[in-house]
Amino acid sequence: SLLLAVGFRASTGFVDRLDQQREQQLVGNYIERQAQASIAQLKVQLTWDDAFRAMGRGAPDSACTDAYLGEFLWTNFGYEQLYVVDPGGRALRSWERGRPASDAGYAWVQAQVQRELLRMGQNGTVFGAVAGSRQLADTAWPLDARGRPLTRWGYSLVRIGDRPAVLSVVSILPDDSYGLLTRTPNHLVAVRMIDAAYLQGLSADLMLPGVSLAKGGAQDGQRNSLPLIRGDGRTAGWLEWHTVLRSEMVRDRIRRLFLA
Repeated sequence: SLLLAVGFRASTGFVDRLDQQREQQLVGNYIERQAQASIAQLKVQLTWDDAFRAMGRGAPDSACTDAYLGEFLWTNFGYEQLYVVDPGGRALRSWERGRPASDAGYAWVQAQVQRELLRMGQNGTVFGAVAGSRQLADTAWPLDARGRPLTRWGYSLVRIGDRPAVLSVVSILPDDSYGLLTRTPNHLVAVRMIDAAYLQGLSADLMLPGVSLAKGGAQDGQRNSLPLIRGDGRTAGWLEWHTVLRSEMVRDRIRRLFLA
């Protein structure tokens, strides 16, 4: 009986660790999928000739961008902070909660934006299948099979004050007059906070109860956690939730059998 008990405990402990690792992978995958969905969402707003003329090169048209970017993307999609930046990562126009703002908040994310732009400049992440490239004044821009410029993009987890957030960077491109693109264009930087609404969606979609922000990590029979790793390798925060373990269901069933 003792050997059976020890063997049962060891085997269920192994299964528990596998369950916790699986939950962590699910949460990490969810965050990545949400980031990529944001990229696709922003790409639609940023790939057309009029948008490119208004904000794709040089100083952006404030009247157009205030309505089309700042207000629209906050009202419809909840991006708390938005920035049009030049190819080097310098902020040209900023919005917070849909309203024009100073560039002060950009200091929290500027270094990561510049890292993403450097990687994007090497065509590290491109939206669509690359079939060729066109040499611009300062870069070789990726093209699809029809010769259309493809969107360069990047994303990373960041920390703004004491709050973790998802940062997305998307190039601004023409959709018909490809000749407008003569050098690396401006980009839009969008910041979505990992807030209560974000966590509620994660919890519901993955059926993990009680997902919340935490100050540190803890794995035990009741809780599981995952660090949110920033682009520079540091931790932006932690997520924690009630873990769902198969072994606990087995133990509960055994207890009921003995009590029956």
